[in-house]
Amino acid sequence: MKFDFEGRKTVVTGASQGLGAALVTELRGRGADVTPVSRGDAWDPADFDCLFLNASFGVMQSSASPLGDDVREMFEVNVLRTIDQAHTALAAGASHVHIVGSHQSIVAAPHSALYSATKHAVRGWAYGSARELPGRVSISYPGGIATNFFRNLRGDPALLADYHARVAEVESTYDTAEDVAKGIVDGITFCAREIIPTAIALDWFERNGEAISRMWHPGLEQPSRDEWDWWTLVRSHALTSSPKAGKGRAATLAVSPAP
Repeated sequence: MKFDFEGRKTVVTGASQGLGAALVTELRGRGADVTPVSRGDAWDPADFDCLFLNASFGVMQSSASPLGDDVREMFEVNVLRTIDQAHTALAAGASHVHIVGSHQSIVAAPHSALYSATKHAVRGWAYGSARELPGRVSISYPGGIATNFFRNLRGDPALLADYHARVAEVESTYDTAEDVAKGIVDGITFCAREIIPTAIALDWFERNGEAISRMWHPGLEQPSRDEWDWWTLVRSHALTSSPKAGKGRAATLAVSPAP
């Protein structure tokens, strides 16, 4: 079974640039009827069948400094507003809600602890909701993307200056927004609930020894829709596979009860 975007009324938040704009283009290429939403636009989550909740921003500050208004706004935008939009849509019968997370949904970095906390929060919501509502909720974990996200960070000026200098040294190795968008939409097409969208993002997970057995990624061999229903296994919470497994043969995949 595959998820088909053809004709689906879809909304993408944070769509004015970067990954959001790339998702709009990718989804339209799959036949979706897409409405791009940017900050300040009025819209109702209940009006859409598919939602891509991408809007977020980051704040850099020391954990030894007082919280400011930017931090409170970040939690409102990245967590509370995102989850509220998701609940509204799902309650109205939406077929699918996707949350754009981050590799910082998995780990946390110095001076980015607060931003990481917002991404951990939406991962917790998405993971639990995906187990409750199989096939209707998913989350992706992009790594570095060559967009303006890093230039738009808020927070301590000295920390930002140092961070921008370090990003400039490695930004050429980052994913393009278009590659990340394609990986996210491909993952949802296969009804995955956790998505590593690109080979570059996958390399980060593997180098850091993170568990990926329950996650979809572009390098995962995909059987045909006739032979294998992803959600028959994924909803069990314990999908495992081997490079030696026969292509498209569900019998080679071991499944254990969900914890």
